Amino acid sequence: MTRAALWLLLVVSIATNLFLVLRAPPAAPPLAPQESGLRSELDRCRSERLSGLERALRRTVLVAPSSPGADLSLPAPPPAPARVTPELQHDALCVIALDHLHRQWEQSHDALFEVVRRDLLDPAKRAETLRRDLDQWAAAMQLTPTQRDQLTTRYQPLRDARLDAAAAAASVSPPDFGAILEAMRGLFSDEDAVVRSMFGGEAVEHLRAAELEKRTAVLAIVSALGNQAWGANLHW
Repeated sequence: MTRAALWLLLVVSIATNLFLVLRAPPAAPPLAPQESGLRSELDRCRSERLSGLERALRRTVLVAPSSPGADLSLPAPPPAPARVTPELQHDALCVIALDHLHRQWEQSHDALFEVVRRDLLDPAKRAETLRRDLDQWAAAMQLTPTQRDQLTTRYQPLRDARLDAAAAAASVSPPDFGAILEAMRGLFSDEDAVVRSMFGGEAVEHLRAAELEKRTAVLAIVSALGNQAWGANLHW
């Protein structure tokens, strides 16, 4: 997971928390902790990304026995202070972001899922989001009004099919979060394919850069709701 994605997830978490306070009913009680999914992702981050910071700032070295009477209870003089670099600070923020997201999305699971499900089933919300996305893409790829209209004609049926599949998966009990993830990744793949076929590879790179934040947030939220690890689920 890139640092940009981690910063984004922390910002999205804070924004989601404010949104739920204003819009959603009181959050359901916290779910029972799981040994897999997001918790394992957090543990991986702690062990791998923060290892340098832990070694530099948290270790305690005991006196090695140099003689039979050595006092093992006394710590050795602390090592020279480690230089706190931006890299170590980013590693610490990785843990903070993941821990914050795990707690917040676990505690607001039901309310957050209801927002996702309602938006998938609301035709007006879907039409509004489509218009906003196409406006952003047209600006990112510098499309003419005619090109924007042509893109809409090619893309909208594909988008409707993917969102219909996601809405169906969100409407069963229990919700099929794996199918929702598959639908959303399929949607992002459709977007790239349509743009590539119409405007070329360079336009796709502009699209993917413009969509980095939204795509990362969508897949992270759905993965969190399904208690699935982020690592393999955030690619598109």
